[in-house]
Amino acid sequence: MSTYRYKAPSVSTPTGLSLQRKEALWLAYIDAIDWTPGELDHQEFASFAKAAFYGVDQDTAFNFVLNKMKRCGAPNLRLSKIRHSLARAYGAGGDGPYRSAPPLQLPPIEPYSEERLRETVGDLAQNVNETFFVERSEFTTWNRTPAGVLHKLSLLGEHVWITGNDTSSDGCLWRNDGSNDCSAQWISVSGELGGPEQFEPNFGCLSFFARNQRNVWFLNNPVTGNPHFDARLSHGQSYRCVETVSSWRYIVLETDIAPATLWLSLLAIAPIRVAAVYHSGGRGWHALCRIDAASKLEADDICEVYRREYVPLGACKGTLSAFRLTRLPNCHRGQTGQSQRLIYLNSNPTGLPIKDQPVLRKVPPHENG
Repeated sequence: MSTYRYKAPSVSTPTGLSLQRKEALWLAYIDAIDWTPGELDHQEFASFAKAAFYGVDQDTAFNFVLNKMKRCGAPNLRLSKIRHSLARAYGAGGDGPYRSAPPLQLPPIEPYSEERLRETVGDLAQNVNETFFVERSEFTTWNRTPAGVLHKLSLLGEHVWITGNDTSSDGCLWRNDGSNDCSAQWISVSGELGGPEQFEPNFGCLSFFARNQRNVWFLNNPVTGNPHFDARLSHGQSYRCVETVSSWRYIVLETDIAPATLWLSLLAIAPIRVAAVYHSGGRGWHALCRIDAASKLEADDICEVYRREYVPLGACKGTLSAFRLTRLPNCHRGQTGQSQRLIYLNSNPTGLPIKDQPVLRKVPPHENG
């Protein structure tokens, strides 16, 4: 199997990867299949479904799969049957909202290589720092409240789950109430105390979390605001379980190992839809990336694309998932004494690399850091 190397693309797709790069990932996928007579029905359909998901041209997919089947020694191939399998896979939307065949084994993800990361970002690392992002952010970042951050990342009527304890079912439901309004309420599923007596109004409503908390997280995707009842849940219900997610809009890219300058340079050059960049208040920078998946299954597949693309460049494999807590920007992390500071915010990212976005403001030194 050939090794695929990151190249800055000229065309960006909704999931943030160029068609050329997605085709390369699909070729790696079909190269990993042990093409075997007697298993070809399943293998051909799974390959076509994955091709549809990656947006590979149908004729390209047909020719590559047909060649694989011929080379494995399959006798009496029926081209009309293979064409029918192709049409069925593409007609169903590929491997997106649901999976019609069991997933196939993929090759191992390549390990992190700092040398590869340095080669990828090149000379850009000499010019990228926090100010680079602040100057290109759609909105000011240094003076934005945590509620103001969520307001730019959500839609009217959506709820976001916020917590200071990642193991607790208790937390806060924040709501986008319109163009200039939002609200929050404390939810205690366990019946224990721990939240504020009341929340401040409007964009100061999350000040309880912004200061004097050991940790502060928010769920990376919006929730319905209603509890889901299930016997598997510790208290019988939850406001923050998978079933309550109302939109699979975002995933999170983060690192614990890549040097900060190199990682920020990668976020600046990558053709992904970065909606926010903020510090963990600990070891590194996080990027909230917009994917607009139709379902969790589709979001999981997109995460797999991102893992193969960015884990070799320093991304944390274990946290790259469709459903997870991530640090709430512009909150103080009492555990470390650092700020989870926001340096970039874009409510409608297009996939144009941040390095190619215009400078919108010059930042005085006191506004950064």
